Amino acid sequence: MGLRILQHFDNARSEGVVSYLGVEYDQVGGFGKVCAALGEHASRLAPIPAWKQLREVWPKIETTAAEDIARFLREIATTDDWERGFKRRFPWFGYLGAKSEDELRRRQAFFFGYANLWTTTNAYVRAGAQEFAPILQNTPTDNILGCRAKMGHWHDAANNHVQSVRKRRRGRRTA
Repeated sequence: MGLRILQHFDNARSEGVVSYLGVEYDQVGGFGKVCAALGEHASRLAPIPAWKQLREVWPKIETTAAEDIARFLREIATTDDWERGFKRRFPWFGYLGAKSEDELRRRQAFFFGYANLWTTTNAYVRAGAQEFAPILQNTPTDNILGCRAKMGHWHDAANNHVQSVRKRRRGRRTA
């Protein structure tokens, strides 16, 4: 269901609903106008059979995904604090660009590992989240992982140097 919804919104650019890049909403008349255009686009979302099952668990949602998403977009258009925190946005990264459920599963597994790699250390949790979260969400993963690999080579070289120094010291003590 999530894949279907996001694929529908991925098409917003190719269908001309979204014509700008970034978050400078004033370029197109403000955030309210963006929400109105996306709400109209949401209303054209084809019915999703699994939505009925979801309503059995969450009966307060609208009858269709199209209605529920359009309502959500109308509501956030008048909210000053509409942007969710990074931890709420990150689980959706796997959906972006996925073309099939198999690809989605692979991408979700990748981003789960990627998130845990970077966001579970004390340095991130205690102090770095505000500075590092924008880097994680705005930098291609290959760039960051490539940097990590280079850092790993540096770490290995430094570790090898430390080991050789320790061996020399041990050799001096036994001599």
